Amino acid sequence: MPVLIDGHVHVHSSFSLNLFLESAWKNFSSGAERLKLSGDCVYVLALAEGQRADVFGQMKKIASADSGGSDYSSEAGREFAFFRTREEQSLVARRGEQVLVIVAGRQILSREGLEVLSLASLFRVDDHLLPLAELTQTVIDRGGVAVVPWGVGKWWGKRGRIVAETLSLDRPLLYGGDNGNRPAFWPRPRIFPRPQQPGKNILSGSDPLPLTGHQARGGCFGSAITDGSLSLDCPAKDLRTLLGREKNRLIGYGRGASVGRFISDQFRVNLKKRLSR
Repeated sequence: MPVLIDGHVHVHSSFSLNLFLESAWKNFSSGAERLKLSGDCVYVLALAEGQRADVFGQMKKIASADSGGSDYSSEAGREFAFFRTREEQSLVARRGEQVLVIVAGRQILSREGLEVLSLASLFRVDDHLLPLAELTQTVIDRGGVAVVPWGVGKWWGKRGRIVAETLSLDRPLLYGGDNGNRPAFWPRPRIFPRPQQPGKNILSGSDPLPLTGHQARGGCFGSAITDGSLSLDCPAKDLRTLLGREKNRLIGYGRGASVGRFISDQFRVNLKKRLSR
């Protein structure tokens, strides 16, 4: 069973949740088609929420009671419905035959100011508290998948060396993270394999920004395992198991940012930051 994972998901307050999920399902389906994956696919949105965000908690409040993962309503409607699983850190979203697995997760800043994603986990810790190597190990020890995602200017110089040293550690649930905001025209970081080639330690994600247009980006950039196993009963647990043993079989999909989009996105993000001060 093919599994497609968007490993870096933000659902910003300006987004319509239903439209975000609708776009994510379409993007996952397009990704599966481009990879020529056959049969039923499982689509996973791995949330990476900031300190003040709690979209997962909001979805959980409106989710229907645990149905055992095998008896979800198949009625088609305009809105996605949410269902609890047999674990606390995952939900299933469904609209008719469109099904998405949503796993909880956090985006945390290390002492060096580098981002770490704690995926498939409810673990939380304050920003800037732990150095990168210790933070990634703590995430893993607390039941999560640790991802160090690419960021503009953050993988250069001294911090770049810290990233390289950390990602060289032999930790089964430690990944580097490519994302859809990295310009396609920039040289690929040395730790990244070539597109659509198996990569032993890269888990990709779309990383939507709080900008117009990014509401439609969920699921457009990610990683796929062509022959995996992930149930709707305990999908977070299954995802951790899968990622712990399938590093060499992850295949990236999606296109990086064009020159125009990258420049526009950076200008708009920096403008929002200045106006919010």
